[in-house]
Amino acid sequence: MATALQCFVKQITPNLIVLMILVVDAMSSEESCYENDDNGNSKVVKYAVKRLSWQSRQLRKMKKRLDKAYKKKLTKRAKERILPRNEALKNSDHQPPNEFTEWALKEYTRFSFIHKVANGGP
Repeated sequence: MATALQCFVKQITPNLIVLMILVVDAMSSEESCYENDDNGNSKVVKYAVKRLSWQSRQLRKMKKRLDKAYKKKLTKRAKERILPRNEALKNSDHQPPNEFTEWALKEYTRFSFIHKVANGGP
């Protein structure tokens, strides 16, 4: 039988993980893609998402699950209004946030990030 503490930790852990990764500096950037309508007015038709090169596969999967859960909660009308998002040709220039959780970083990024911090770098 699980203790009260074990039940609490099991319940709160997913929320803590989400809070750890949902910081602005860990979000992919998007570029709006425009087309002209019949009247010559420019409008956004889709977004090009710039991937974070330092992001681990585990973090990418978690963000995908969060996006899926978010979209599942949308109303039918809101779902119809969502514009498509495609991967951009160029990766984002954003660097990982300071003191970001290690599991969310690709291994080579994790090493250089820890090295910089240990040596007093930005």
